[in-house]
Amino acid sequence: MLVNLPQQSKDLLQANGFSVSRSDTPASRTAVDMTIEQTMNKHAKTSDGIVGFMANIESKNCETHKESFLSERRLSEKAVKKAMDTFSAFLNPFDTEREHLVCICSGQKVPEDVADDPLKVEDVGKKSFKEFVDTRLKDKTTRFHRPLTKTKPKTFGSVSKSTPKKSAKNVLKIKAGRNVFGQLLACHKNIK
Repeated sequence: MLVNLPQQSKDLLQANGFSVSRSDTPASRTAVDMTIEQTMNKHAKTSDGIVGFMANIESKNCETHKESFLSERRLSEKAVKKAMDTFSAFLNPFDTEREHLVCICSGQKVPEDVADDPLKVEDVGKKSFKEFVDTRLKDKTTRFHRPLTKTKPKTFGSVSKSTPKKSAKNVLKIKAGRNVFGQLLACHKNIK
């Protein structure tokens, strides 16, 4: 109680424990609670300070995020579900149950020779190197600076063949493999 304060906290009163001085100027002490309020108002940088900011209902609504509203959460969940359904409709490239390799872009089954060719690239390279050393360095049956024959391994790109199509004096090339993200965009537009 404040009545008993002089007897109970005599040292605190003599040390000016209930006021704060921000400068060395005499008689410039301020009550602790008032100093806290001034500091908060200064940091809030509003004309009404913290009190006015907290009393204004519109300012509270201004500071809330639109994404946290129930309606926005429902819309976001619906959009995520649509995207998940779209992705689940596509082939899973990491599915180990499949017996054959599938091209991600086109969704077509890749022939055996195309699927095996990338696995043989290292062996083909070693064979070409051995042939180069034997014919050009050891036996010298072929000139050293003669161009090398280029190996052409079959890739997924060779599966999607382009067919020329003539249209009004212009030649257009139609590719079988399409852009994955373009397919996603088309599916997304169709779902809406």
